[in-house]
Amino acid sequence: MPSCVSVGTVRVKLAPVKALLADALEDGVIRSNPAAGVTIKGAPATGDVDDEDEAEHVKALTGVELESLLAALPDEWRLLFRFLGDSGLRIGEAVALKWGDVDTGAALVQVRRRRYRGRNDRPKSNYGRRKARISAEVAAELRTLRAGRADDELVFPNNAGTYLDPGNVMSRVLKPATVKAGLGQWVVANGRRHAEWWVGFHTFRHTCATVLFEAGWNAKQVQLQLGHHKPSFTLDTYIHLMPGDLPAHPGATRR
Repeated sequence: MPSCVSVGTVRVKLAPVKALLADALEDGVIRSNPAAGVTIKGAPATGDVDDEDEAEHVKALTGVELESLLAALPDEWRLLFRFLGDSGLRIGEAVALKWGDVDTGAALVQVRRRRYRGRNDRPKSNYGRRKARISAEVAAELRTLRAGRADDELVFPNNAGTYLDPGNVMSRVLKPATVKAGLGQWVVANGRRHAEWWVGFHTFRHTCATVLFEAGWNAKQVQLQLGHHKPSFTLDTYIHLMPGDLPAHPGATRR
């Protein structure tokens, strides 16, 4: 009689395969991701810290949800998450950002590297190496935060001045804030308390895309902001953010 494998085990084994295929699609190596629509029945949202654009359960925060979550965060962490939702950078890209990459006057950040599996690496693809817009408000907050820091210093370091560990930030900062903001809940299983929540780092990337589409950015512009390899990938990934109803006919006439 075959042994049963838990849903969690299957999900853990499947995640790197899906991430690998998503990377290959974004790099243009394959034409479609055969695992994009694969779901595991009964699998809970995990808030995984990988940066797969087609991760399951990912959706955008509404304006009210974003503000509630930001308000629930400790003061020292608020700007990081505001920046993630504002810029659309992947968590690994934000963690690796240095002050020399930030032009607060032009409200631009230069993505040159990412933090991946405990080391610095180049962006996910050639398209990941890019300039990304930030809002004037976030640029002003970053300008205040910099206050004499050198170009080679990290924008978002840990207390020791070195690279943040996204896993620690997820468990110690984002999870509790998500529950506090009413976007998750604490549950007890087998005598241990854990959080059930749907907000992960990639949620802020989807939130950024939502804001940009609603502001009138086209697919090409959002593609460049997020570092995708082509606009069609951006549309395939974020099409659920676009209005579904047909717009009014422009009434063009032929002469």
